[in-house]
Amino acid sequence: MDEKRALISLGFTRKREGKLEEAVEIFRQALDLYPADPYLSSALADLYVMQNRLWEAEELIARVREENPEYRPALLVWGNLALKREEYQEAARYFEAAYRQRNDGYSRRRLVEAYLGQNEYDKALNLVRQGLEVEPDNISLHRLQGRIQERQGDTRGAIGAYRRVLEGDPKDQFSYQRLLQLESAGRPGQEVVREVGRLLSVGERRKNPHLRAWRARELKELGRWEEALAEYRRARELDPGNLFLQKQEAFCLYRMDRLEEALAIFQETLRRDPRDHVVRNTMLITFRKLQRLPEAVIFLEELIQEHPDYKPLWGIIRRVKKEAGLVKGKQEQGKGDGIG
Repeated sequence: MDEKRALISLGFTRKREGKLEEAVEIFRQALDLYPADPYLSSALADLYVMQNRLWEAEELIARVREENPEYRPALLVWGNLALKREEYQEAARYFEAAYRQRNDGYSRRRLVEAYLGQNEYDKALNLVRQGLEVEPDNISLHRLQGRIQERQGDTRGAIGAYRRVLEGDPKDQFSYQRLLQLESAGRPGQEVVREVGRLLSVGERRKNPHLRAWRARELKELGRWEEALAEYRRARELDPGNLFLQKQEAFCLYRMDRLEEALAIFQETLRRDPRDHVVRNTMLITFRKLQRLPEAVIFLEELIQEHPDYKPLWGIIRRVKKEAGLVKGKQEQGKGDGIG
């Protein structure tokens, strides 16, 4: 039992450090030793979800729920799985079930994300406010409140929420950037670019990836693609796992007609997030411009092997095959068939 606890502790440490492959191996080792343990199965399945290995996660967690449909860790994993698939109503159902069993901070935050996915802003905000009644100094809840109020168009409320975050944690980079951006609303883009550039030249602020991404976006809006690309790359250096920043880098390269470079990044990001239709469509346009559409079919077929749960890919593959001339017509298929 001490060995199991040690493995669980080490696995979660690696997870917090962002070393997901190491964490997966540790939980696999633990599960080999204790194959009937539902907690270990749930923990491993959740890591698979984080890695976008959704098919493996579903197979593993389904076995847990067969034994105990109301097992709370499994409900949370099912919720995370549904969130990844953008099935927000389904995710809310699982998170609500887990929250009813124990209304802790994690299940509350996940339920808020499910409500946000459905544009249920009032439900999300009420849930956050319930949490703040119990934990009035909880920084993550104030940050979440700011995000919700932004989505609602309540700029004044969001500014107040982000200010409360910064009172508790002056180094919160996300809230600092959001506060500045909200307070800068309506100012000319050139002015914002200059001001954010000035901020980024001072001390620790130069290490804020959110500020750099904001400046990159403003540069992009001004059509200054080369500068925007450089800023997105600096942001990625500070936050190397950020998929959004990687996608923006690809879009800049695409707009600059550096199609080969853009294509490589589009493919890399789709392997991590095959559901992004904007990236996928732009990738296909890039293949067309390069006159390499048959290669798109090969890539999409590899993608469906990596993400077999994402069924819409099959229809996309059929359409692209037809466009690339890789599907024979009925008459042509019949030629040469038969005996003699």
